[in-house]
Amino acid sequence: EVTPENQPERLYVMIFMFFAFSAFAICVALITQTFFKFSERKRMFDDDMAQVRMYMRDFGDGVGASDKVQASVKGYLKHLFDTRKMHAKENTILGLLPPHLRSKLKYERLAPKLQKLGILKNLPQKAAFYVNEICEIRDVAAGTCISKRGTWAESCWVLVTGRLVWSPHTSPEYITQGIVDEECLRNLKPVRSEYTVAAVQAAELIQIDKAAFMQIVCSHEDFKAYLSFLDQSPDHAPSEPQSPTSQRQRAELDSMATTAVILS
Repeated sequence: EVTPENQPERLYVMIFMFFAFSAFAICVALITQTFFKFSERKRMFDDDMAQVRMYMRDFGDGVGASDKVQASVKGYLKHLFDTRKMHAKENTILGLLPPHLRSKLKYERLAPKLQKLGILKNLPQKAAFYVNEICEIRDVAAGTCISKRGTWAESCWVLVTGRLVWSPHTSPEYITQGIVDEECLRNLKPVRSEYTVAAVQAAELIQIDKAAFMQIVCSHEDFKAYLSFLDQSPDHAPSEPQSPTSQRQRAELDSMATTAVILS
């Protein structure tokens, strides 16, 4: 313990204590802010969900939504929150990235899921990058029908998050992979869906359009060599000559695909 005995010492102690208490207050404030940041996003979502629940219970005329509809709405919004489609600060910053960097980020995220597709196993590694370019991320609510048995399959679907149900029931391995209507990518001719598939809970899926996929594989000679059905189909016609702009875009995409393969 230090006891000042004269005026300079008292002044020194007062200045020292002022800075010491200020530093202590700043440290406490930083610790408190860090603690609240851990739950800030969840707290904002809970506040918004409280307003949504209040609205669904009473639309303003004494009538509210049914319990089933409320559960579907809350489940879908919770899915968007869990997949960082809402209340995620990084979305604004990532939106400023140039297209080629966004494509690479998208590829890094979707590549493990796309590798489940059997048709890509017969293609060069860079084919996954081209398929990544035509993929679209779809978020569906619980009860949404992804594919209906007997109808023409126009897209292949790959499950990212969530859970699907097949009817009639199929093998557990097929369900675990979460791939729907992959057969439509193996045939140039129209293919009917073998199963009725619906989302049991809110899900995130990759949609691969059949027409866009066929356009990609038919426009690359090195891909055609790996796909026997292109040569066997009498309906297959040679692709039209590409414009200089299309050729330049394709050259850029080739360079990006090669870079992605090297980095992986």
